[in-house]
Amino acid sequence: MWDRNGDKMSNIYLIRHGKTSANEKSLYCGHNDVSLCESGRTEIHTLKGEISYPEANFYVTSGLTRANETLEIIAPKIQYVTNINLKEYNFGEFEMKNHDELQGDERYQKWISDKDGDVRCPNGESRKDFVKRIREGFEQIMRLTEDVEDISVFVVVHGGVISTLMEIFFEDEKNIYEWLPRNGRGYKLTVSNGNVVEYSDI
Repeated sequence: MWDRNGDKMSNIYLIRHGKTSANEKSLYCGHNDVSLCESGRTEIHTLKGEISYPEANFYVTSGLTRANETLEIIAPKIQYVTNINLKEYNFGEFEMKNHDELQGDERYQKWISDKDGDVRCPNGESRKDFVKRIREGFEQIMRLTEDVEDISVFVVVHGGVISTLMEIFFEDEKNIYEWLPRNGRGYKLTVSNGNVVEYSDI
């Protein structure tokens, strides 16, 4: 696909995995490898009929079970690769706990009040670590679109990954929380000459 200026265009679809029990309980769940819950599986099957997820040339997941399971429902029998740089935020010792459980932990208070992104979760990562990692992961995805006409990549990852990337690409439009898609939904990104130039909702 080419635009009116003759520049090569391609599409990258970012889809959030289906619901898990951690989502239902509002737990911090990043690197913990949980599966979809039953209602999450049902929801993806339903969305598959409603959305008509686009077909793509390449399929990618973060490698975590919940992302793999989601893609296997959306596009059964397709071959896909994993990119571990696109895993969710590593919450370290805060994993599988909720805000109320952690409120009395000084380390947690220091982390949630950090405005510069330097504070790491104990045995986890900082926001700066996270942003650097997922940028590298996305650049690896972008390389799939280089020098190829009319190519598309379908990527199933995590809410934090998607909302952070969207805030980076379109920083003046919304904040990170407003970019968070519902489970099973996400964004179609249009890429031109190595740059993300526009988006639409999925």
